[in-house]
Amino acid sequence: MNRKPRFHVPDKQKPPTSDACPGSLMLSLSRAPLAAMIAVIITLVFVQMMLMSSLAQNTLTADELLDNMLDSMRGGTLRATMNMTVTRPDEENTYVIDVIGDGEERSLIRVVEPARDAGQAFLTEDNNLFLYNPRLRRTLRVPPSGRSDSFLGSDLNYNDIAGRAMEEDYEAEITEQDADTFELTLTPKPNAPTPYGKVVTYGRKSDYAPLEYRYYDQRDTAVRRINLMDYTETPEGLPFPQTLEIINLLEEGESTTLRYTNVDFDSDIPESCFSERALERGCD
Repeated sequence: MNRKPRFHVPDKQKPPTSDACPGSLMLSLSRAPLAAMIAVIITLVFVQMMLMSSLAQNTLTADELLDNMLDSMRGGTLRATMNMTVTRPDEENTYVIDVIGDGEERSLIRVVEPARDAGQAFLTEDNNLFLYNPRLRRTLRVPPSGRSDSFLGSDLNYNDIAGRAMEEDYEAEITEQDADTFELTLTPKPNAPTPYGKVVTYGRKSDYAPLEYRYYDQRDTAVRRINLMDYTETPEGLPFPQTLEIINLLEEGESTTLRYTNVDFDSDIPESCFSERALERGCD
C-alpha cells in the first residue's frame, strides 16, 4: 500500500537583529527574495501533491477501494492471543485462543481455555478449512455448505474463520463517501457461497482501514454488525484492529467481543505450523 510522504517546510528565516553589522545585513537582504521563492515553491509542490493524492482517492473505483481495504488487513506474520467473550442475556462465556497467521491465506487457531473446549483447533489454507476435534481425535474438512454454522457458539461463523476473500464473492459499489470515509455496498456474485443478500462496509480513506461491516439477509434485513476498533500499526505501516465487536441485530443482548493481546508481528513462523500435525498437537 502506498503511503503519503511526509514533508517538512523550513522555518521562516529570522530577521537580523538591530546590532548586526552592515555586511551581515546586506547578505541577509540579498538572500531574502531567494529564500522566499524557495519557500513558495516547496509550498506549491506540497499542495499539488496533496491535491493529486486527494483526487486519486476520489477517483478510485469501488473494486479498487475494496481491494485496498482488504489489502490493508493483510501483511506480515502474526502470533497473538485472542480473548473471545460471548455474551447472552442469561450468561457470558470467555475463551482464550492462540492465533498464528502468515498474513495471507493460512492460519492456525487453537483453543486454550476453557478446559472443556481446549485442544479444538482450526487450520485455514487457501479456501480450505480443517477442524480438529480432540474428543474424537479426528480432523475434518468443513465444506462450504457448513461454514455458516456458529464458531464455538459465538456470533462468528466458520466463514469468518476461513477468511475467504470478499472480492471473490461480492461485487462492490460506492454508495456514499466524503473527505474522510467511504461506504461500499457489496452484493453477492452468482453462485457465491454466502447466505447474505448484501454487505455494507465503511472505511477510512487515510489508510483504507475498515471500521464497520453490516450484514443483511436475502430480505434486506440487517442481521449483524461488526465494529473494528483500537487500531494499531504493524511494522509495515498497516492498520491492525485490536478489538472487534460482533453484534447480533436480530436477538437483543447477544454479542461477541474479540480482543487481541500479546501481539507479535513478523514472527518467524515455520512452515510446519500450517500442517495437520500442528492442527492436532499445536505449534510452538
